[in-house]
Amino acid sequence: MIHGITDADVADAPTIADLLPQLRRLMAGKPVTSYNLAFDSRTLGQSIAAVSLEGPVDWRAPVECLMEMYAEWWGDWSDYHGSYTWQSLGTALDQCGLHVDGQLHRALADAKGALELLRRMARSDR
Repeated sequence: MIHGITDADVADAPTIADLLPQLRRLMAGKPVTSYNLAFDSRTLGQSIAAVSLEGPVDWRAPVECLMEMYAEWWGDWSDYHGSYTWQSLGTALDQCGLHVDGQLHRALADAKGALELLRRMARSDR
């Protein structure tokens, strides 16, 4: 069980094989922003490989990590890591006084949270 998601929660969900053609069409040529891009890319790649589908998603567009953009925007420098400190999406939302309906670590709530965070960053230099 990951983030409280059980096998029963996804028993009737479409598979990556079902969704990949639509995902490729929706994202082709469009900029993509993800909160923790490295995790999302790795997980998507592993899911694709697990069902023996051809290759990764070919983004053919700029791909950005909102978590890394937020870390720099928030400005919490770590001398130890030599970079800005990454914040979880929940922490970033709290730091900005933002709230989204739904439970974080669920796709819709995370997407709404990332969008609100991006909007907040666009409105202000902090």
